[in-house]
Amino acid sequence: MSDSSTPAYDVLIVGARVAGASLGLLLGQRGHRVLMVDRDRFPSDTMSTHYMSRWHVDLLKHLGILAEVEAAGFRRITRARSYIEDCLFEAPIGPGDSFALAPRRAHLDSLLIEHATRHGSVEFRERTRVVGLIEEDGRVIGARITTPGGVTE
Repeated sequence: MSDSSTPAYDVLIVGARVAGASLGLLLGQRGHRVLMVDRDRFPSDTMSTHYMSRWHVDLLKHLGILAEVEAAGFRRITRARSYIEDCLFEAPIGPGDSFALAPRRAHLDSLLIEHATRHGSVEFRERTRVVGLIEEDGRVIGARITTPGGVTE
C-alpha cells in the first residue's frame, strides 16, 4: 500500500456475518483498526438460522449486545426436545438460568455490524469483494478490493 491516502488497517475481515462481525467487534473493543467487507448488501437474509447455545449467549453478553438481541423479541429457549423413533428426550438447556436463542440472521448480522462500527477503529463496506492480495518481501501487506465504485488497494 504505497499510496499515503490509502487507509491503513491492522486487520481485514472478509465476510461480515456472525463470525466476521463478532471478530470485528472484539478487535474494535481492543483498539485495533479493522476493515470488514462483505459481498452482500445489509440487512440481508441468508439460508440459515442461528441456534445460539448457552455458550454463545455468554458471548453475546460479553460483546455487550445480549439485551438488544432479546429486545428484538427472540424468546429464551430453556428446554431441548428430541425424538428418536418413538422415544422422546427432553431436558433443560443447561444448569440454573441457562438459555439459548435462535435469532433471525438478518437481524443478528446487522446488529453485530452496527455495534462493531460504533468503535471509531472499525469500518464496514458492503457489496465489496477481495480480488487479490498485495505482497511485499513474502508477506501480505494489503488487499485489492472491488466496490460498486471500482477497485481500491
